[in-house]
Amino acid sequence: MAVLSVDNEQELLKLISKLEKSNIKFSIFKEPDIGDEITSICIEPSDASRRITSSLPLMLKEYNCEKIDKNNYSLKKMEVVL
Repeated sequence: MAVLSVDNEQELLKLISKLEKSNIKFSIFKEPDIGDEITSICIEPSDASRRITSSLPLMLKEYNCEKIDKNNYSLKKMEVVL
């Protein structure tokens, strides 16, 4: 399993379009608290899906070097995002 990221819903919609064109199965998750905006998708694992998503960055990669520290503001911010 890999958790990847895109910048916004529009980018997610572009990814969905690519998946549809390639006949790759996926499930959409919408957030009812923010107007049913698509916030994530789950993609069927395959070589084709790996190729389509290969350029996407890992989610929260910018935090991978952060020291875990209860006083670290950016880490607290990350916890809210999760």
